[in-house]
Amino acid sequence: MRPHPGRLRQRRGTLLAALAVLSALAPAVGTAAPTPIDSPRDPSEAEKAADVLPPASAEAPADAGQQPAEPRLLVVRSDRQSYDRASGTLTVSGNVEARFDGWRLLADRIELRDDRRSVLATGQLRLIRGDQMLQAGSLRYNDWEGSGSITDVYGVVDQETLARDFEALRPMGVGLQGLPEAPATEPGAAAPAPDPGEVAVALDDSFACPELTADPQARPLLELLPPRRRPQPTMPAPVGCPGGDASPRNSSLGQILNDVALEPRAPGESLGTGDLPAADQTAGEQSAGEQGQQPGRRSGPAVPDVPIDQRVSGVRYRQSQDTTIKLDLAPLIEQQNDAPGGVGSYRPRPPKEGPLTRLRFQATSIRIQRDGWFADAVAFTNDPFTPAKAWIYARGVEARIRPDGVTSISSRDSRILLGDRFSVRGLRDAQIGQQQSAFSLDSDRRDRDGVYLGYNLPPLRLGREGVLRLQPQLMIQRAIEDRTESYVRPGTSLAGPDVLQQARFGDLFGMAALLDVPVGRFRLLGDASLSTFNPDNFRAGTRSNAQLSTPLALPGHSSSQGALFGSYRERIYNGSLGLQTLVYSYGAELQGEAQLTGSRADDEPPQGTPYFTPLRLNWRALSGNYQAALFDTDNLDTQWRSVLRGGVNGSLRLWENRDGANPDTMAQLRYAPIPVIPGLGLDFGINGSTAFYQDGAQQNTLTLAAGPSFTIGRFERPVLDYTRFSASLAGTLLDGGSPFGFDRAVDLRTVSFNAAQQIYGPLVLEAGATINIDSRSRFNGDVSYSYVELKLQQRAYEVGIFYSPYDGIGGIRIRLNDFDFTGSGTPFVPRPQHRGG
Repeated sequence: MRPHPGRLRQRRGTLLAALAVLSALAPAVGTAAPTPIDSPRDPSEAEKAADVLPPASAEAPADAGQQPAEPRLLVVRSDRQSYDRASGTLTVSGNVEARFDGWRLLADRIELRDDRRSVLATGQLRLIRGDQMLQAGSLRYNDWEGSGSITDVYGVVDQETLARDFEALRPMGVGLQGLPEAPATEPGAAAPAPDPGEVAVALDDSFACPELTADPQARPLLELLPPRRRPQPTMPAPVGCPGGDASPRNSSLGQILNDVALEPRAPGESLGTGDLPAADQTAGEQSAGEQGQQPGRRSGPAVPDVPIDQRVSGVRYRQSQDTTIKLDLAPLIEQQNDAPGGVGSYRPRPPKEGPLTRLRFQATSIRIQRDGWFADAVAFTNDPFTPAKAWIYARGVEARIRPDGVTSISSRDSRILLGDRFSVRGLRDAQIGQQQSAFSLDSDRRDRDGVYLGYNLPPLRLGREGVLRLQPQLMIQRAIEDRTESYVRPGTSLAGPDVLQQARFGDLFGMAALLDVPVGRFRLLGDASLSTFNPDNFRAGTRSNAQLSTPLALPGHSSSQGALFGSYRERIYNGSLGLQTLVYSYGAELQGEAQLTGSRADDEPPQGTPYFTPLRLNWRALSGNYQAALFDTDNLDTQWRSVLRGGVNGSLRLWENRDGANPDTMAQLRYAPIPVIPGLGLDFGINGSTAFYQDGAQQNTLTLAAGPSFTIGRFERPVLDYTRFSASLAGTLLDGGSPFGFDRAVDLRTVSFNAAQQIYGPLVLEAGATINIDSRSRFNGDVSYSYVELKLQQRAYEVGIFYSPYDGIGGIRIRLNDFDFTGSGTPFVPRPQHRGG
């Protein structure tokens, strides 16, 4: 019995909601009178069309009391046209080009039936608008039945622009889901002017055939959790493409009955795999063309000596998205960590976080209904190139469109494929572009006594856009050792030392939670960490943070915001002092970032070296109430604290080698999302802060930092072609001192470094640390913020195994990269191998 899938609600603009554009085409034209043909290729055809076409006022069948909809599809050109008055069928064929709500439709043949209010489009369909493109082998839809199908679907969509494009197709009271009507077009009228966004990018509008093959019987993929070998998913090639099966396939009884309601197939027309009985459908490991395959053949281009026509250009990195919940990793992974004093980073600034927006997708067959669509298998990738280095394969996909326009998506299961190496089990439900792995194996020595296993539950939707993510956890190392040393003695001060206790049953389980709820122009963010369910340790085993923020749009700033904040036992590290106790805090803050010099865009190359990068100003002002441990004691105190902090940083680029790179973009982005440029520079910064406390204490600091940074190699070749190193020497002038330990300035002279070295191919070893070099300090020689990470880097993803001796946090991290690009690309899901290749 098929398990009932969980459901995920998603607001407009999802990736596969673009397919509704194709389904919207059918009912719109099905309810209108036949649309006149404009600009025929031959004058004689115009006369012939005038003879066979009915007058524009011909009435289409309509329900009683319902006004016929105005035509929304305008045929711009075709080789042949005909109209059968007896059956009410308008047929256009041969290089058909039509316009539909700003979309450009190309096909070999389109048939419109008034009596059945149905549409049949066949022969390599392409639907183009702006920089978005969809292609399909065939489209069938019956407006009266409210159902249809699309076969051999492949496309490229940008969820940011798609939300605006799809907004024009929102329910308005007529047609399928009440799509708005376009004004009627008179016979002989000129073709509608193209949409401005449509002509902004010149796309290759030819039909793209899959050029990769794979053996579904082979098992090249290693699934990480639980570890096992899995085959690579495949999809049959479309009819007319190499490897395509042009013979009719066996139809199920339900499909036959559906075809009778829709439209009889033309002689010799084949079916997609969505027409097969369930036992014969592709499910990732098998496909319709599996008979006679050559076992053991590796996936690759159908003709290995001929490079794949990528059909993309202008590839540019946007942002990255982590695929799992990583709570309490802010000091190590998620944020830029300042060296003591606030200037100089001991590791490179992490990439901008955000969902995957520009994606390619592929499906063999999609069944359409009025309230949604269904597919046996759907794949999508964030990689602009083929073979795709990372893609997600989901089976048993269902999407329902609610009356309020919100789409609810569910799937039987999904996998995240990382090249041809690894497979990670995904969530049963996942928002398109925000996929997560199901399991997470991490280590936390401070709160969880070592290794623990997390399971990411399907996100819970809160309202239209809010989401709550939960991760139940099992403390593996704590269970094996049958003890815990992460909590103070029950009933004592939270600032006291942790004591050794025997682990009880409740100590073996934990929970992590992340909350993100937009509220008007505000946004509520929160996180919580429960490292135990033992009531005795619950008070010392809980950490949480919450922030209600809103953008301010201050003049001259690239970003600014105001926020209210609150926390309980926030995890704060302070250099040589280590983890500090902050019981609770609440207050308000303002922060902003501005560029002080230069107007050059980040991706605009400089005229030459040497040159200064733009100087950037970061500032923050906050005031709040804090209960925390006093410096060098276990005593707690509660005081109001106000802080004003600001810093300016930049870099002098002394030398860069921007010439000599491989002209092939795929070669430049072989192991990295952005091209690596060899160079040498001097990084510098200045930071100042002043803090006032309720008891009259004050702490003022002024920090200067500078150090070299260099990159050797371009990260294009497989051996020792990438070395990166940076160092920062920082000195701090201190006046006064904080009464608390969590913000006391103690590391006044430091040196920080970060280094990364390619070992072989995509394998990179990275490490960093900060060392106190103040000979007058009792912390002289102490090492803080140390970490080491072994990374497998590709342009589309990054897998890292990391550990920090400083705070005992470690684990496995998977990050997917988002790109902007021009063009349609080529299908990325391999087709199954046939006998003879």
